[in-house]
Amino acid sequence: MVNKDTKNIEVGIGVSTLVDSYNAAKEAAERALKKLSKKPILSFVFYAGDYDPYKLSESLKKFLVDTEFVGGSAPSIFYDEKLFHYGVIVISIYSEFLRVGVASSDGVTKKPFNISKKTTLESLEKIHLDKYVDPYIQFSRIKKGDIRSIIRVPSFMLFVFTRGFKLKNVGREVDIINGVTEVIGQ
Repeated sequence: MVNKDTKNIEVGIGVSTLVDSYNAAKEAAERALKKLSKKPILSFVFYAGDYDPYKLSESLKKFLVDTEFVGGSAPSIFYDEKLFHYGVIVISIYSEFLRVGVASSDGVTKKPFNISKKTTLESLEKIHLDKYVDPYIQFSRIKKGDIRSIIRVPSFMLFVFTRGFKLKNVGREVDIINGVTEVIGQ
């Protein structure tokens, strides 16, 4: 029997508006982690403003120990109904039911189709499915749900973040999408 009070997913969000890149990432990560009962399996990190991405990454690697994180820069970040033009936000997620595989590659502008295909394959290889629990979860969704709820909430998702695109290469995003769909279909 499932305890209805049990959380299937936990989310911790932390924001910092400190100016120093390293300390802003540290503060945002620590605030996000305080809201979770266990180590996150994935964190999304976005920043707005003139932060040093290498210092942010260095700090996040130290404070989000053994946690995959993805994200990037943005013109603004939102939190608690507020808009920040300068700040770092960390959204950390824990669930025993989520499976995550993260991979990255450099040089996507040179061969977007081939590199996105390779990176997608690498990320999928990192996902460790439980051959008993995961099929049971899918079975339970179908058994208890109606077709509308099953279609609305996909069982699997893929996020793609690109970096390093040069203005002269804009428009090659279709090649990235085609590389991904070569692996996972449409």
